[in-house]
Parts: sequence; C-alpha cells; structure tokens
Amino acid sequence: MSLDWLVDMLATKPARDGAILDLDNLPAREGDHSAYVAAAVRGELQELGGTGEGGRNHALNKAAYVLNQFVGSGELDANEVEQQLSAVAKTIGLDDREIDATLVSARKGRDSPRMVPPREDITPLAAFNADPTAGTPATVSLRLLKDLGLDHQQNQDDTTTEPEAQPEGPAHVDLSWVARGEQREPTKPSLGSRFDGVPILYRGKINGIYGDPETAKTWLAMHIATQVFNDGGNVALIDIDHNGDIDTINRFLKLGADPKVLGDPSRFRYYAPESPPELRIVRDQIVDYCPDYLVIDSIGELVPMLGLDSNSNDDISHAYRTVLMPMVAERTAVLTIDHLPKTTNGNTGYAIGGIAKKRIVNGVYLHASAIAIPAPGMHGKIALKVTKDRPGGVRAHAPSGNLGTFRLDSTAPDGTIVAYIDKDAFDPSQPTSLMEAASEILASTPKQNLSKTKLVNAIKDTYDKNKGWLQGDAIQNAIDTLVKEGFITQSTNDLGHTRYTHVKKYNAANEIAPLNQWEIDQ
Repeated sequence: MSLDWLVDMLATKPARDGAILDLDNLPAREGDHSAYVAAAVRGELQELGGTGEGGRNHALNKAAYVLNQFVGSGELDANEVEQQLSAVAKTIGLDDREIDATLVSARKGRDSPRMVPPREDITPLAAFNADPTAGTPATVSLRLLKDLGLDHQQNQDDTTTEPEAQPEGPAHVDLSWVARGEQREPTKPSLGSRFDGVPILYRGKINGIYGDPETAKTWLAMHIATQVFNDGGNVALIDIDHNGDIDTINRFLKLGADPKVLGDPSRFRYYAPESPPELRIVRDQIVDYCPDYLVIDSIGELVPMLGLDSNSNDDISHAYRTVLMPMVAERTAVLTIDHLPKTTNGNTGYAIGGIAKKRIVNGVYLHASAIAIPAPGMHGKIALKVTKDRPGGVRAHAPSGNLGTFRLDSTAPDGTIVAYIDKDAFDPSQPTSLMEAASEILASTPKQNLSKTKLVNAIKDTYDKNKGWLQGDAIQNAIDTLVKEGFITQSTNDLGHTRYTHVKKYNAANEIAPLNQWEIDQ
C-alpha cells in the first residue's frame, strides 16, 4: 500500500524543534487502501505527533511496532513506513540517532503480522459486530451504523435489518423496596487497597487512570491485580498497547505474583486482540468469564481499533457501550488505562481525546503524576489524585482529592519490587511531602549544601512547575521542621545569608506504619 499521500502532507510541514505536527485532518484514501489500515496509520501518527518530551522514544517505538505489523502482512511498504515515522518523529524533537535506533528495534513487529478484515466495504466497527463463527461477516444493524454515521459504507443492495428486540416487563426500575422501608447501602469501593486498607476501585463500575508516560499506570494496575490474586480472586487483562505476554508476566513475577496463578486460566487470562473481530471474541469470552478485576490497557488504542475517532465524544461513547459496558458485571471492577493530553498546562482533568472518556467513568477516575520516575534500582513515586468519583466513597478518604503516593521500590538485588500506595500524597496540606522534597534535593546536590533561596526555588521548580500548589510559608515550614528534627542543619555565612546542609535522608513513608509481612510478600 502506498503512503504517497503522507509524503505530500508532510512536505507542507517542515520539521522544527519542539513542533507538534497537526494530524487531526489526516486523509483516509478509501480507493487506495482499506479503511482499517488508514485508521491505524492515522491513529498512530496522531498519537506520535502529539507526544511531548519524556515519552517520545516510547511513542515512536509503539507506533513503529504497530505499523510494522502491517508491513509483515503486506499492507504497508517498509521503507515508506519508516520514512514517514522518521518525518513525524523529527517534528517532535527526536534526532536521527534516536530515530534510527528505535526504528530498527521496532522491526520485530513484522514477525507478528496484523491482518485486516476480509472485505474492503466492511468498517472496523462492522467487523467487530460481525459473527466471528461465520464464513463472512454477519449483517450489521443498519440503525447502529446510521447512528455512527457509517451507513453509507454498507453495500447499497443490502437492505436487511435486524429485528428490534421488544422489551419484556416494565421499562422502569423497580423501586418498591423504598416503599417497604428497606435500607440499601450506597455503592462503596471494595477492590484494591491503599496501605491503610482503604479500597480504591468499585465493582460493577468503569474506573480509570490516566497520566503522562512513565507514571507507572500499568504497574499500578498490575499491583492491584496482585492484591486480587492474593485474595483468591481472578483477573483478566486486555493488552491493546502491545506490552507483550512475556514482559507482562515478568512484571507480575517481580511484584511477587504466584507463577501457578499466572498459568491457571481460571485465575488469570491475558488477551492481545489485533483486530475488531478478535476484540469481539475477547469481549464475549470475558462476559462469560466474569472476572473480579478487568484491566484494559489502553483505551487510547481501543477506540482507533474500531475505526472510530478518539476526539469524537459520540464515537468514544459508542465504543464504550459496544465493548466495555457488556463486560461490566456486578462483581467486576473495570480499570481503563489512558494517556494525558499534551496541553500548555497538562491539566485538563481527563485523558487524551474527547471529554466523553471522563464522562463515561462511573466509578473513580485517577490522575497519575510522577514525583520520582520509576527505574530499576530506584524508588519510584507517583502521586495519585482523584479527578472524579461519582459514588464518593474514595474521595471520602482523599483530602483535597489526593489519594496518596504509589511507591515502587526496585532496589532489591534479586530484582523483586515492593509496591504499595501510602496515604501520604504530595500535597501542600501534607507538610511531610514538602519535607521529603527538600531532603531529596539537598541529598542529591553535589556539596549537599544550598542557600535558602536556591533550596526554595528548587522545590518549586521540581515539584510545583507553575501549578500553583505551594502557597505562603508551606515550604519554609517544612524546611524548619527538618532542621528541628535533625535531618538538615541551618547556618549563616559571613554575608548573613542562610544555608542548609544535608544530614540524613527524610522519608515520608516512615511517618506511617512500616510494611507488614503480607505486603512484603507481594
């Protein structure tokens, strides 16, 4: 399949440092290639072109891997794919060395060819709705396609429609229990737990987490899965983000999951659908499986897989209703993973794409932001903030919306990772967070010594970043407490300027009870 149309489009947008390529109106040439492949190319280049500093190599690797799968199936030309990926990568600031190394690595995607629906006139959504057991796609409801604005893509001779199901019984919800004086408990979170035992996810609801790259969103989802395993529950994970089964299992093992549980399909099921028909089969199997906990990684890949627009609220709502809602059983807590949009302040309150992604969440919606990016041999710290909690049960334990800090300790020589969510979040109302920030900055300074002005500004630059969190004397109060408790010392030089010197490291986690054996065993 030719990508000449991309060459023409990119020729009008020269690469420049820090540029973000506008791919919102990327054309889909129906006469040149399938709508399915066009949607995939458009979606991958849109996401790559919108990636900011900190996640660019990862985004290029993911986009290149996916498009190389189409190279493997003969749908795309290898040279043209790499030329166009390279052009987009340059507009977001990657240099030739970084680009070439990443593109070479991603060629392994060709070993896992990605097939397209067998008929060119079948949209990805229609392929999803097709009968996977039949030799050809089943008739799709014309009413559904009309609602989606896709009815014009159907065969004009096909006038068959599905009979509408007639409702049985009363259409209203039976509320007679209220008249009988019955008391029913409001919905409460009951799955996954913070360090102090507070549950953080709702069963029978769609919960979500979103944030920048390298904010441990998938790690958090897997940490909760490990808790579910330890409680005897079962888990399903739909990997649309191409993390891979081997890497996923290795992460679980580092978190302490039991290998026997991971290999038992009655306890854990891993799915990696590559097409709309496969996604439908996965959905139907999970409906039958009815797990305690379902992870979807990520929503940013699910919507384009159906050939729908991630920026269209109507398309997002249709994708959720078609795929997610049937899997939300009364006992199942669904957790979706998504990415933060690249905006001037990075704080829209919902993930990349239409606001329907936030609207559709009827459980808790968490924003993950890095305090310290997780890395092998390091202590990762991710602040978790509640941006939506329709039932209200999680926010009741999250002052100012701050749920806590997700900690990943990977310093163990054997590679195991201790993960937990502590109650103490980075929040101006929590002085321990500022004390830890000041202690870390002083400890990492070459001479472990800074003037008062430089220390205060370093805390603001590193942890506030113009968000306006830090007000009044919060920073100075935290520094004074560190001096009082002997973690740092204060001195005055000959010019009368105050300086602070590191003595010993302060860790906010020490303000609460240490890890119990159950959490260490994870």
